[in-house]
Formats: sequence, structure tokens, C-alpha cells
Amino acid sequence: MGSKLLHLPQVAPGASTGWSTANAFPNLTFVDLLWLTPVPGTTDLLLGGKSGQLWRFTNDFSATQGQVVKLLEWVANTQVGC
Repeated sequence: MGSKLLHLPQVAPGASTGWSTANAFPNLTFVDLLWLTPVPGTTDLLLGGKSGQLWRFTNDFSATQGQVVKLLEWVANTQVGC
């Protein structure tokens, strides 16, 4: 059901399937990514991380880590045993 909505292949990549995956941003490294979405009216992308980070960078194969802007780092502080 989900793959039909997303138009994803029914089988994993490999020589026998005729398709493969590629690293779209080989110069970038992120940890625990949750989502990626375009910024309307720009060529930029927003990327959300599991630990509460939000990054913005240009949708360009040659983008480097130095071109990534961290927009938000959400940290939850909790207090136990008041």
C-alpha cells in the first residue's frame, strides 16, 4: 500500500532488479535523520534530525558540510525529584 502511494519499486536495489541507489550528497554527513523537504521558492532543502536539529542547505550534489546552516537545535530539559 505505502509503496504504491510513494511510487517506490516493489523490490530492493541490486543487479537483478536493474536499479541502484546513489548518495545524493556525498560531501554531507548527518546523524539520525527523520525527514527532508524542499524550501518553497528556493533551491534549498530542510532536513530534520531525531535529536531536534533542523538544517538548511542547497540542493546540490557538490554541497559541503561548510555550506550547511543549523537553524535550530531543540533541547528538552527535564527536572526530576523537585
